[in-house]
Amino acid sequence: MKTNLHNHITSFTTLPSRYKGRLQTNTTMKTLLLITITLLSFRLTAQTFRIVDAGGSGNYTTIQAAVDAANEMDVIEINSGVYPDDVDAGNKKLFYRSKDDIATVLITAAHFKVATGSVVKGLNFQGNFIVNSPEGATYRSSDITLLDGNIFSSVTGYNYANIRFINNSTISATFTEESVREVYNNKITNQLQVRNIARTESENATNVIIYNNDIRVVSLIEGSSINSYRLFFFNNKVEGNVSVYGGDNLRGISVVANKFTNIRLYNFNGLYDVEILGNEIGYKSASSLGYGIQISIRSSTPVADIYNLKINNNLIDSCLVALSMVRGSTSGNVNSGRQEIEFRNNVINNSDQLFSTESGVTSPVVYAQNNIITNCNDPLGSYAAKSYFITNDFFNTGDYPADINSLNVDPLFLDPANGDFHLQSGSPCIDAGAGTAAIDLDLTPNDLGIYGGPYSMENYEGADPRVMMLNLDRTSIDPGEDITIKATGVSGE
Repeated sequence: MKTNLHNHITSFTTLPSRYKGRLQTNTTMKTLLLITITLLSFRLTAQTFRIVDAGGSGNYTTIQAAVDAANEMDVIEINSGVYPDDVDAGNKKLFYRSKDDIATVLITAAHFKVATGSVVKGLNFQGNFIVNSPEGATYRSSDITLLDGNIFSSVTGYNYANIRFINNSTISATFTEESVREVYNNKITNQLQVRNIARTESENATNVIIYNNDIRVVSLIEGSSINSYRLFFFNNKVEGNVSVYGGDNLRGISVVANKFTNIRLYNFNGLYDVEILGNEIGYKSASSLGYGIQISIRSSTPVADIYNLKINNNLIDSCLVALSMVRGSTSGNVNSGRQEIEFRNNVINNSDQLFSTESGVTSPVVYAQNNIITNCNDPLGSYAAKSYFITNDFFNTGDYPADINSLNVDPLFLDPANGDFHLQSGSPCIDAGAGTAAIDLDLTPNDLGIYGGPYSMENYEGADPRVMMLNLDRTSIDPGEDITIKATGVSGE
């Protein structure tokens, strides 16, 4: 029997209200974000509730006893109490939840292991929480594991566990072997690690979406030893750096509307189709912290390609170098293949140098257009000889490059001391931009700075999104199967 949307959907990815968009079409805007919404499905069979109570008022006094007695997809309901015994569910998919308030159900087991395809809601874990798939599982064949509204000490996913990690609090989270699909609305007080995002670029199901998280110290996002492919990092707050490790190639990465100290793209042979758009770089950091954006090429490669890298509409504040190019961990020169960087509508403020290239690395060609550079000692930098500067504003800077239609005026920011880089009415940077394809959201000529052009920061500041396209991977499903809805769109009025 097939059903279109059966009545055993246990979870649905819900965006905050400001992201619940209308279906509209606007040909002047670019597609900035792909959100994959997965409906989690279970068998259409009766489920048995197995009550665990440490004091003896339930069916079982330990969680493991309930797991041993359960049939697949039974509900393990846990009453208030302290549960110190380790749990290993093997390959049995179960639904674990607290009956009472989350703070009253404390699981102190050193190890709590669940099978992929399980659901865990509203529990408090002090030990190591582990999700693993059976041997031989692949990304497409694994079921989704939903971790929703829990408190963890640490979380580890292995072996294609297909985890959706939502509304949790944890000290650290590590997901390896393509074990995570979605990390949403979590508070991570130490470190997030996502490893082996994709083994090969041909595996189309390897999208990883990380959005709306508060990561207190460091976010480390690693690719695999072959390819990192289709990573969305959107609207996160990170008090440290974001590191994206290539292994071989970095391909298909969108880093959009985040706040972080700095970002590093490193140890790759090729960088393809990468977007760094609308981010606040230098977030919660002291001045003179180092680079804002660093590109680190693996030195062992004879030719390193950088193709279709867009760095647009970012605020880069209080960094020694806004954009730097360095060698990887090994010695030797790095020769360039195609190396072109689009660098448009950014604001670089209080930075010592605009661009820099380490000795032994061939400078890329940078197309710098419609940017505002203020309080910068060296806007020329070491890229300048191979770069094209078109209609930028250099204010209170050192010597600036020979720029087509350049300005040297106060941009009249609204309140830069408090982080507001809107342009005041009457700013000489309004409608002053170049590029016939770069039109502002109000259909006027392009403003300079982060609120100009199709990738304007206005896209992310409190307005509802526009959904440009909806795609379903199938029109009907068998019981126990997933249906994936892909909504592609942009935010902004």
